[in-house]
Amino acid sequence: MKRFIYFVVALAASVMMASCEKPLEELNPEFPALGNKSVEIKSGETVKLNFNLNDVRGNKITTETKSTASEEYAVAVKLDADGSTGSVSITAPSPIHYDKAFDVTVTFSDEQNGRKSVSTINVQPVLALEGLNPSFPSLTAEQVEIKSGEVLAVDFKLSDVRGFRVAADVTSTASDDYSVAAELGADGESGTVTITAPALILDDAAFDVNLVFTEEEHNRTANAKFTVKPVLVEGLVKLAGHANSFIVPSGAVALFPTFKGNSSEKVAVASIKLEWQDAAGLYVDCPQISDGEAIVRFAEGKEGNAVLSGVNAAGVVAWSWHFWVVNDTPKDVAVGGYTFMDRNVGALNLDEKSELSVGVTYQYGRKDPFPGIKFTEYKEREIYGADGQPISVPIVKTTEADNLETTIQNPGTFYNNVYVSGAKHGYSWITTDATTYGADKFAALWENGGKKTMYDPCPAGYVVAPVAAWDAVKAATADKVTELWDSAYETFDASAIGTNDKYAAGNRKKVQFRGCLYGDLRLTVTGEISSNSASFSYANCVGKALPTAVVWCADIDASFKTNPSASYFRGCAVKVNTSGNGNYDDVSAVKVNALATTGKYTLMYRLPVRCIREQ
Repeated sequence: MKRFIYFVVALAASVMMASCEKPLEELNPEFPALGNKSVEIKSGETVKLNFNLNDVRGNKITTETKSTASEEYAVAVKLDADGSTGSVSITAPSPIHYDKAFDVTVTFSDEQNGRKSVSTINVQPVLALEGLNPSFPSLTAEQVEIKSGEVLAVDFKLSDVRGFRVAADVTSTASDDYSVAAELGADGESGTVTITAPALILDDAAFDVNLVFTEEEHNRTANAKFTVKPVLVEGLVKLAGHANSFIVPSGAVALFPTFKGNSSEKVAVASIKLEWQDAAGLYVDCPQISDGEAIVRFAEGKEGNAVLSGVNAAGVVAWSWHFWVVNDTPKDVAVGGYTFMDRNVGALNLDEKSELSVGVTYQYGRKDPFPGIKFTEYKEREIYGADGQPISVPIVKTTEADNLETTIQNPGTFYNNVYVSGAKHGYSWITTDATTYGADKFAALWENGGKKTMYDPCPAGYVVAPVAAWDAVKAATADKVTELWDSAYETFDASAIGTNDKYAAGNRKKVQFRGCLYGDLRLTVTGEISSNSASFSYANCVGKALPTAVVWCADIDASFKTNPSASYFRGCAVKVNTSGNGNYDDVSAVKVNALATTGKYTLMYRLPVRCIREQ
């Protein structure tokens, strides 16, 4: 009975206490340090946010987290022992690639009492981006060389890209002949700048390659540059002066002006054609033609002469130029108030015993040369076509009253006329009637009052030496003449010295004269080439009994100016020759005559030319 009463009393007390206890409120989590519930976080950082829960009363609380971040952020919730406090820790990746704000949602649950509260923390990633800082790992200096035709690749590297889109823009101060491009790799952090050089670099002025890298999303821009130093194409020779002949060394890459002689009249050149060369393989090619200039290349290790024609779009030769390829560059020699070249046009050396000292030959008044004479035989030096095969100089009869334009279109052709009684052509290449051609027109080819003309065959700055220049040489060197002889020479021509046993091999050293030195000016034996028929004749050359050194002067025969007869339609020449009678047993039998100018040479002759500086 007593136990029952005690149970009833206890139950009543419990009911009374329960009826007096306050109902459970919401958990209402709070983050005291958060304020507006937005928190910044940096790369690799862990942010710890303390929270308080309301009215826990010892009940078991569980948590669940969710994140809207686009990267892997670590989120952890820790409840303290009392269950009413704790912390949320958010750890950022390193580096942070995106700075878009995201939410961390924490759900607090009291399952026993059916309570659930949700807190949302807004997290703002801070990228703390560094500069893109472009660099060029492959460059050991700020300047890099580029060669003709080269494609140069320069790698670049960017910093702290973090996957953001970067645009690369490249410009340069190079000429339009260069191509410059930049390309980013798939990783967006590296790439390559490509510079393509022209096939032939003609200007070695350095230029800059400028790059601008832009990452628009975060307003990042970075600039970088490096300098490119072009290397001139090997053998480049820039020929500035307008002329009909040019001096270049072997292996030259010659940039020359395509103008008519020394004039300002530009030639419309569509292609370059080789007319002839006196060394097989001397001329290589023409890799470039532009407005008013062209580039031609010559073989390394070869010397000689070549005539190149500029062919227009219609396939007609519009003009032509002589290239004198020689490593021993001609020098100036001052004598008698004039400055002479030390050798004939086209001569490759100064050795009087060598046929290479003769140079090329010209018909008086023509701008284009023909090959010189060959010492060992009575003929001209061999010439070759573009394929390296031997060719010959064609001989064509002049049929026009004014044949000048025809000769321009056919620079490798020798024009002549055959003598017939009463003929007025004067053996001329230029006209069929010399009597009506006119002295002024004739003199305008080379003489021209001493002024260079568009038909003058000398290089820029030089003209064909006139009679007056040679008269000055004679006067200035009257007591300074040195005869040149070849005591070791044996002629191959028995007719020059005799045929009996006395002139057997070893005893033929009779045709020895090789020229003269007038002060320092050398005039060596050249011989004479002519044609008034379908073939060439060779006279007074090495191997003949009385060899001659002779070159054209700029002047026409003065007699033609007062008497325009075909007989006087001639060019002047200067010569030193030898004389004597019979077969010569010793040098004393040969007399060297004084330097003399003469107007006896008709236009059927081919003689060398000597140039003087323009005055």
